Amino acid sequence: MILYSTWARPIRLLNQLISNGTLQNMKTVKKSRRKGGSQVLDKATNNLLLALKKDMLAKDGRVDYDKLRKEGYSERLLAQLDDAS
Repeated sequence: MILYSTWARPIRLLNQLISNGTLQNMKTVKKSRRKGGSQVLDKATNNLLLALKKDMLAKDGRVDYDKLRKEGYSERLLAQLDDAS
C-alpha cells in the first residue's frame, strides 16, 4: 500500500492541466515583504510630523519653527517637518 501526501493529488491534477495547455499564463502574486524596524519607525515619525504640522497650521495658520526649537526639537526633525507634505 502506497501512502500519498495530502498534496500529491492536487499537484498531479495541476501538472496535468498545465501539460494539456488548459492553464496558460497563470499570474502569480508576489509575497509582500515584512517591514523592518527602521521602516516602521520612519513611517511612524512621518505620521507624527504630519499631525504636528496639521495641528500647527490649524491653530496658528503657520508652522512656528522658532517655537519648536525652543521646545527642544532637533534641526534634523525640523528639516523633516519642512519636507513633510
